[in-house]
Amino acid sequence: MGLVSLFILLGTLSSPERVIIGLNAQDLRHTQEQARIKELLYVLDGQWVTTLPYALVVDVQHAQNAIRTLKQRSDVKWIEIEQSIPVQVKSTPNDPYYTQQWYYSPVNNDVHIHIDSHWENILSSAWPNETSLIAVFDDGFDLAHPDLINRFINSGQNFSSDVELDDASAQIHDNHGTQTAGVIAAEGNNNIGLVGVCPGCKLLPIRLIGNGGSEEVFTTGSATAEALVWAVDQGAAILNNSWGPPDSSGLDPLADSEIWALPQVVREAFAYALKEGRGGLGAVIVWSAGNGAEPIAYDGFASAPEVFSVGALSQAGQLSYYSDYGPAIDLVAPSSSGSQWGKVVTTDRQGTSGVESGDYNTDYGGTSAATAMVSGATALIVAAYPHLSAAQIMESLTQSAQPIDEENAYYDDTGQSHYYGHGLLDIAAALSWAASYTDGCTLSLEACGNEQDDNCNGIIDDIEQCTSCVPDQQSEICDGKDNNCNGFVDEHFVCSDLDKPTCAPCTNSNQCLLGSLCRSAEDFGGTWCFPECEEDIECQDNFVCQNNLCQPPSPSGFAACLSYLYCHQEETCDGHDNDCNGLIDDIDATSLANLSQSTCGGSGLCAFDVPFCIDGTWQCERHEYWQEKETRCDGLDNDCDGLVDELASCTTKNIVSRRPSSCTSTSGQDFWLIFLLWGHMLLMGSTRRCLKRDRC
Repeated sequence: MGLVSLFILLGTLSSPERVIIGLNAQDLRHTQEQARIKELLYVLDGQWVTTLPYALVVDVQHAQNAIRTLKQRSDVKWIEIEQSIPVQVKSTPNDPYYTQQWYYSPVNNDVHIHIDSHWENILSSAWPNETSLIAVFDDGFDLAHPDLINRFINSGQNFSSDVELDDASAQIHDNHGTQTAGVIAAEGNNNIGLVGVCPGCKLLPIRLIGNGGSEEVFTTGSATAEALVWAVDQGAAILNNSWGPPDSSGLDPLADSEIWALPQVVREAFAYALKEGRGGLGAVIVWSAGNGAEPIAYDGFASAPEVFSVGALSQAGQLSYYSDYGPAIDLVAPSSSGSQWGKVVTTDRQGTSGVESGDYNTDYGGTSAATAMVSGATALIVAAYPHLSAAQIMESLTQSAQPIDEENAYYDDTGQSHYYGHGLLDIAAALSWAASYTDGCTLSLEACGNEQDDNCNGIIDDIEQCTSCVPDQQSEICDGKDNNCNGFVDEHFVCSDLDKPTCAPCTNSNQCLLGSLCRSAEDFGGTWCFPECEEDIECQDNFVCQNNLCQPPSPSGFAACLSYLYCHQEETCDGHDNDCNGLIDDIDATSLANLSQSTCGGSGLCAFDVPFCIDGTWQCERHEYWQEKETRCDGLDNDCDGLVDELASCTTKNIVSRRPSSCTSTSGQDFWLIFLLWGHMLLMGSTRRCLKRDRC
């Protein structure tokens, strides 16, 4: 055989590469598109894999050659090379414990989802109904479980390349799908087992993960997209996803974390669900935040603006120590947190095949369980008000949520916390809110990607709501930006090398404040600075003296430490009350006098003027000095009350310079400055506009 022939043979024997091609089309599955698909396959010498409404998945021998060819075509919108995505089902970390469904009962328990007043309707045969079909994307399902057998509408579908099945039935180590399904819709009033949040709901079981019990399981972007599109076409109203890419290895904000971008083929599937689901009203995509105690933005799936992201709340009423957090969190729901507190009871594979020897698992939790509860609640709203859009349903859940842990949550002006989203799921309140809509508009929420103006403000996919933060670093690098997209800028526990405060992560005790040691604690994955002590009275509020160190008590110590640490930062110009004294950006200007001007306008240090904070940015040049109470005689309305120089001592002769000092008479050396100030006054008029937005 010749050398050229050998190279040709080796080329034909190489493994094909999978390419996903986004095309301009209303729906590529229509008959009229078949000619174009065949032509593309011929040009690329490719093997057809599957067709999505908006994309074609093809195997080719040389992906880069195919991409070069495709870039020359005007009908191609985007191109992706398929990649394997490692998957973790979002179950609890290895410390769960639970014996009853405490999250349903308000008796001696502040953390519950207010479902008790609706049991009579929920358990009736008339409600819910076929409008509230829930697709569950997971590993395998015990389709014959006595508490679920009447809930599954069929044997589902298998989109996992790892398991050669035609359905979603469970195999060895497949437990997570059955557990998730039980939280959502275990049958009620049948004298066995438990009752799900939506016990009358129908479930569409979908295997997307090959083996939920193995350490390394994978899916792909195209398989995920195909499964989502298939579920929408089957009539699913809610898409439950209690899985995602791997979380970080622990609870240390300094630990390296991998950033998983959302494949474009999946983003398009999200848009398809919101545009085409429920006859154009939109399907609601519910996604678990993750169990890595890290910014949710590291997970491009859970943090996508198109999905409804759910974190976990402990029975103690604090963020579960493992739950991811950040601005993309929409809501929290009850779940496990530590060995001393409640976990979630659910269905298990029957007999000895499951996690426990019986048919039920009392050891479930994580953001998986929390997400399943929200999916069940969403289905109840859809069943009660089937005419509502996906945006209105999601808004009903967020606007009705119970604010939780208000002292430490740091809710913003929109009612959202970086730790808890809008708060704790409240089913009764959500149903009441859903009943209030009189037209197709939301109050403010946009369902991103559905090409509709959901809040009727004249703008489709509002940028503020529909643009997700993409991390540019795995941790903060102290550059005045929110590098890890956790909602905070240059947080002190990351940026400080010495004198780290209580709860800051550390590697040795020399980094901590005097009198503190760098030690590990329960519910913490790394080592942290804790003050030394001999008794509780020596510790700050909500801390206890354990092992001669002041530590936040289990099970939610991590959340308590985050809150404590956030309120003990130095004040910076970021639009937040960093030191939690009730004032925003309240920095003593004189403390900046000796700082360099090199970063003026960036972090706002000025050599010749007092820096001025406008909308979270320090400005060196300004037109007014804002004050709580007017103290200057400078021809400006300093306290924004509409009056200029209302002090009795102020006259036209004692205009001061632009230096931060008390009112004094002018001198000859200030002549030119006075001239410029009077010119400025004539241009602006006697009543000035205050630029400090949060103070006027």
